[in-house]
Amino acid sequence: MKFRIFMLTRNEQRVVVLALLVLLAAAFVRYWHNVQTFSPNKANDPSAMATPLPLDDEPGSDDNESDDSKSHQVPSPQSSP
Repeated sequence: MKFRIFMLTRNEQRVVVLALLVLLAAAFVRYWHNVQTFSPNKANDPSAMATPLPLDDEPGSDDNESDDSKSHQVPSPQSSP
């Protein structure tokens, strides 16, 4: 028993080609819509980017902070005997 599944008439071939073209066009439209929604100009806009938070552990900041903290300390009163 032979199945002649790929032996299509001229009209059936046209339907298959038309269906493939419609699917291809729909896929291209979806792709184009996704590309337009994610615009690189919006992603690179500096005003849209979040500002980074300052880091507590920056290199070389430990020395400066310790010197500043010593200069801002209030001397404690000493009791005399």
